[in-house]
Amino acid sequence: MHKRNWWAMSAATVLLAVACSSGSATPKPASPAASAAASQAAATPAASMAPAVPATPTGYTELDKALGSDQPYKGKKVTIQVQWIGGEGDNFEKSVADFEKATGIDIVVDRVGSSHETVLRTRIEGNDKTLNLAVLAQPSAVVAYGQEGKLVDVASFVDPGKLSADHPAVDDWGLNDGGKVWGIPYKLDVKSTVWYPIKAFAAKGYQVPKTFDELVALSDKIVADGSHPWSSAWRPARLRAGRRRTGLRTSCSARPASTPTRSGSPMI
Repeated sequence: MHKRNWWAMSAATVLLAVACSSGSATPKPASPAASAAASQAAATPAASMAPAVPATPTGYTELDKALGSDQPYKGKKVTIQVQWIGGEGDNFEKSVADFEKATGIDIVVDRVGSSHETVLRTRIEGNDKTLNLAVLAQPSAVVAYGQEGKLVDVASFVDPGKLSADHPAVDDWGLNDGGKVWGIPYKLDVKSTVWYPIKAFAAKGYQVPKTFDELVALSDKIVADGSHPWSSAWRPARLRAGRRRTGLRTSCSARPASTPTRSGSPMI
């Protein structure tokens, strides 16, 4: 049966400030700058790359201070845990190199490619004061950490109105939790694709949904017609690892902020 791409799935990667970090690390000025510098670096061709730091004044008090010619934070160390290794990890470190040079802040990137989320939770729960920032590809998990009192509220040192204007995804991805901002979206990755059977859709008269509500309505319609709207293929190793339940739960999530990350095929 011929199939085509139907809906590109994505994973939101969020930069968060960990509350257990020690005061001497001074993570505050680094968090919005790291995101801005990395985004600018990614958008600029390497052949003509300018220093990846924002021009001052930026409108962010802490950031403007960090970028001052007197480098008031010079010698401070900020540690960030990421899940990127290899070339992706190298590129991330390069993306903050100009910020380090401009501010004198030493950004230490802890690369944890395997069990990143488990290691991160262990460090947070253990009040690891060497950890200042972290990158996590699950907005809902970021909010949960914030509600547990494990994170620094970004709105406590950055104007939330300006932050929302500059980074609308803060609100779109549910990271603004009643006025408390638990993270800054850093990137969006396409993780997988949902496929649908074109001929079977045509035979039943089903229209390809364009919104989440239309997707739910179509799924209900397929069930009412006596069939199953979703299926998921898993390798035996994944089944033994107990990941099938987690994947299906993610795929069926009703929260737009928790965008599905598994592949599936509506079955007619």
